[in-house]
Amino acid sequence: MPQPAVLIATYLEPEHVGRIAAAAPGVEVLYEPELLPIPRYRCDHTGTPRTLSAAGNARWERMLAGADIAFDFDWQDPARLAQRAPKLRWVQATSVGIGGFVQRTGLERTGITFTTAAGIHAVPLAEFAVTGALYFVKGVPELRRRQAAQRWERYTTAQLAGRTVTVVGLGGMGRQVARSFEALGCTVIGLGRDRIAELDEVLPATDVLVLCCPLTPQTEGLIGAKQLERLPEGAILVNISRGPVVDEPALIEALAGDRLAGAALDVFATEPLPAESPLWGLDNVLVSPHSASTVAMNLTGAVETPTMGSSPYLVDADGAPYVPIGSSGVVLGVRLGDGVFDHDADHAAPGVTLEHRDQAARHALAAFACLGNEAVVRTGAAAGARGTVLGKRGEEGRVIVLFPDEVLAQLLPGDAVAVRAHGQGATLPGLTVLNTDPRMLPRLALPLGVRGVVPSSVVGIGIGRPAQLWDLDLQEVPPGLRLGDLVAVDDLDVRHNAGYRRGWRTVGVIVHGGSPLPGHGPGLMPLLCGPAADLPVHADGDQHLGLRADDLDFRP
Repeated sequence: MPQPAVLIATYLEPEHVGRIAAAAPGVEVLYEPELLPIPRYRCDHTGTPRTLSAAGNARWERMLAGADIAFDFDWQDPARLAQRAPKLRWVQATSVGIGGFVQRTGLERTGITFTTAAGIHAVPLAEFAVTGALYFVKGVPELRRRQAAQRWERYTTAQLAGRTVTVVGLGGMGRQVARSFEALGCTVIGLGRDRIAELDEVLPATDVLVLCCPLTPQTEGLIGAKQLERLPEGAILVNISRGPVVDEPALIEALAGDRLAGAALDVFATEPLPAESPLWGLDNVLVSPHSASTVAMNLTGAVETPTMGSSPYLVDADGAPYVPIGSSGVVLGVRLGDGVFDHDADHAAPGVTLEHRDQAARHALAAFACLGNEAVVRTGAAAGARGTVLGKRGEEGRVIVLFPDEVLAQLLPGDAVAVRAHGQGATLPGLTVLNTDPRMLPRLALPLGVRGVVPSSVVGIGIGRPAQLWDLDLQEVPPGLRLGDLVAVDDLDVRHNAGYRRGWRTVGVIVHGGSPLPGHGPGLMPLLCGPAADLPVHADGDQHLGLRADDLDFRP
């Protein structure tokens, strides 16, 4: 029996594509991101549409025709999905509320099974709902006005605890919202689909109305002028469902008349919100660009404990034994800007390397940590000290973090370090961005200065491995190469496991020094990848400054 084919129909971070393939080894995974809309940020499953060539269109149509299962819809013509993908049996959507979309496109009549991402955004959206309520309960808009006027005047504050919060929609998101407000001492009224008729009855006693329901014919326009009038004066509305659930002109009128204390809105009738919308100019409105569920992650690792086998020796490229020094743990005396061969050491990196005892957690730590991410020591003598992620090393999923010398002197193996991981999935026009905190992008402006350009044939260990987890060891390097230097590798595409591709280019940062081991060398962590014509560089040689500590310091 032929194995099913899974089509990834939206941009998905390569580490997740790899997990799908690993979880079902017999399944054929169809994924060509160059045929998909260009994501604008991590977890962007809408993106900027591409204009495909005739050949690209033909490839996309062949992939659709061969798919049994799809992760998201056909971005070109979703209404004709059943015709363009005749074998398709199941679509896993990337969104929670797809009912209205499936109805508008006629897909509900196709016999295809549709499942949603219900619950996946519950925690960040519940936090946004609480933030929106507190924003107005605590009078943040007025505080901002007083601060701008440099006006010091004590005032009486209000509190959220004791207020009545009505949550409309009790799916995974709504239940999390209810739990969050209940934990803050609020009285929570929950209305699921079986109690939606009671809405008008409970509105007069509602201090905070939170909308979490899907968009359906029954919920479209659920909150209109009549419902807004039934809310008590000074009530707060939070919408994290869909824009058309609320009659937007009626809401604007209620807000402009100051009947409501405010509205925290993550969704709108028209998105992006038009520049002429009055919502932009209202002080009692908090506008979020449908991004309340898009988050960075806090990950935790521990300072690595160096280990060794029963023999202390490794064998170098000439067959001679040597003892590896400085390859993990707390490394003293190695700094950003040092030459990659300045130290009699093996893969020496400045700062510390982090690990995690659990293999899956270690892989996540390595995959999501990005150059420029903030790291904070959580335990031990250096607790509270802050550092910056430099890069990663592949074999054991190590993350390399820079700390000042006085902090390194206090760190010990086993000390916990938290990393605020942010950046995987970022894009630039025509390019894939890897392992890079968005705050680093101005430093990587094109055309980009590099120490030198090398061919893909000099890449050793790391070739064919996921670029989010592995660095690439260079067996030949530009003269004068230093830790923190940028290097371009021509004819190399690292987007979905590194490999040769004529006309492509990868630029990375050198994160560790050389090694006597055959196939090893200074480590390059990929940062940018794309066609060489879209990734212009100039080789600066000895004039190259590379990345230095000041480039990675984002403290105010």
